[in-house]
Amino acid sequence: MVSARRRIQAQTVAICSAALETDVVREVCAITGSQAVTVAIDVKNGQVWARGGTKPFHDSPSTPLGPVAWAREMERAGAGEMLLTSIDRDGTMVGYDLELIRSVSQAVDIPGVGRAKAANGSTETANSRTRAPGRPTRKTGSGSRSERPR
Repeated sequence: MVSARRRIQAQTVAICSAALETDVVREVCAITGSQAVTVAIDVKNGQVWARGGTKPFHDSPSTPLGPVAWAREMERAGAGEMLLTSIDRDGTMVGYDLELIRSVSQAVDIPGVGRAKAANGSTETANSRTRAPGRPTRKTGSGSRSERPR
């Protein structure tokens, strides 16, 4: 995965279910830099799910892992950005789960993208940054997402 990124010179490596192995995120960040690593966090019924929403992810055998705790762990592992999906809302056309987006974005300093199909007339966009108002984006050094022109 990482060697392929280097060959094609992709700007971002997206890590989905493999991010459940925190060491994978750390290793990829060490090779590519945090600014190039986006982790996907799928949330269903208030907990993190894996394998396309088919398997709940547990912190321990009996404790479901919440999205805020997992976002913090991914930030500690070095991820530079998140892709946050509310499985409960995806495809329902009722808009984004703004409460979920706010709770996660207020807990971490890395930027993210909220993902779902929004209803017509929604004031939010699919690429809305999850940065909470009044919280500056963390600068991670030269070439970080917060410093690059869009």
